[in-house]
Amino acid sequence: MNIVFIGWWNWQSNILKWVREVFPEDINVTSIVSMSDDGRTTWVLMNLYNTTFWTHLPPPWDLRRCLFSLSFSRYKEEFSRYMEYEIQDEIYINDLTVLDLFALVTPENLEFLSFIQNKVNKEILDFKLAIPASAKWHKMWNLLMANLYHNFWNYDKMIEFMEFLLEVKWQVIPVTTCKAYIKAKLIDWTVIEKQDNISNVADYNSPIQNLELMSCSKEAKPSEKVTEAIKNADFIVVWPGDIYTSVVANLIIWDIRYDLRNSSAKLIYIWNNTNKWWETNGLRVLDFINIIERYLSKKLDYIIVNNYLPNLSSEQQEKLSKDISVKWWDYVFLDEFDKYLIESKNTKIIEDNFIDMESLYKHNNIKIAETLLNIMNNNQ
Repeated sequence: MNIVFIGWWNWQSNILKWVREVFPEDINVTSIVSMSDDGRTTWVLMNLYNTTFWTHLPPPWDLRRCLFSLSFSRYKEEFSRYMEYEIQDEIYINDLTVLDLFALVTPENLEFLSFIQNKVNKEILDFKLAIPASAKWHKMWNLLMANLYHNFWNYDKMIEFMEFLLEVKWQVIPVTTCKAYIKAKLIDWTVIEKQDNISNVADYNSPIQNLELMSCSKEAKPSEKVTEAIKNADFIVVWPGDIYTSVVANLIIWDIRYDLRNSSAKLIYIWNNTNKWWETNGLRVLDFINIIERYLSKKLDYIIVNNYLPNLSSEQQEKLSKDISVKWWDYVFLDEFDKYLIESKNTKIIEDNFIDMESLYKHNNIKIAETLLNIMNNNQ
């Protein structure tokens, strides 16, 4: 059985680690990951890459989290220390070999460094990324993947190496390796460019009317691996996330919609537990469904919806409202009218308490993984 997940790192990486625990090994999992990230140090590194090598560096941020979530390495705990490690010292990128990057984080862990030296050949370990700029504030893992991409000059080979290093048994694929910068057109005709501006920076009051690729990204196409994965899928799961910048950003890549429209796979959408100020405030469940189906160009077979309203303390309510993924918005639920309209299209609705009480807005990952497994087992 083949299952394909489409989305971005936050939800993908969180739920995939439970998919790894819950799913039997005879299920083949493919994670197709968004490539529209352009915020913070990721954008700085991509700019440095472009000005130094005149080459586009597909953003490594989302991929690295998904690769890590599907790791079966006995050193997974050690690798986790590298995942979010931010370099604090004023060191130049072109002074750091691959081995130096690992030694920066755990110089005292000789066993782990010995494992890296034995697993990776010397030519790769000694390679330096020829960017004469400071490594300070960059994520170690982003620099590692940028270094490896420069080493192989092939993004697929870089990912294959990461899968080898982390002992990933399933497949993680970027939705495209071309530039995939996005722009949002608002109902008042305002245009906001770039993912980080749409999702985290821009303060706009008019709703988003449409999401498109920017002119510099019009040629973005999926790889053959993406097309093949969708073609062979029995189930395709669209993850929750910021509806435009995290989800639709994948569906506007050239040919993806065609591949999805012609796929015989069952389509499952895991609906958001909350709305988010700017991007989705005021949207109902049916609005989310209509947006997803418009860009998919076909109807959904299943939607998974939270039906539990937590009784939050004032401190918890403040924590929820200030989270970057919520931004002063709140929980949204499926009303009876929307439920009637969705079911009239023969879309099956699965409702339950899917709230993760630690984050207050994310999904309970193990319940989502078990729900997906039940859907698959009932369709055999």
